[in-house]
Amino acid sequence: MEICDRIFTTLDKKDKMAAELCKFLDIQSSTMSTWKTRKKDPPAKYMKKISIFLGVSLEWLLTGEELEQTLPIGNHELSEDENDLLTL
Repeated sequence: MEICDRIFTTLDKKDKMAAELCKFLDIQSSTMSTWKTRKKDPPAKYMKKISIFLGVSLEWLLTGEELEQTLPIGNHELSEDENDLLTL
């Protein structure tokens, strides 16, 4: 499963709307539609905010290798591993 797939699957699981995520990221809905239809991953600059909005770890969002974790919005500190992943 790709990053884009994890984003949209998690939105569905958590009954969140893509429009809410777009507003949170301050992007146009057409941008997110492009990610979905072209199976294109969002730019790295959005990954931390996406993980916060979805309440999952950045590691899971990027790799799919960690179980989902519920995190309160706005209260997520990045681990050293998560910072390393973003740097890549």
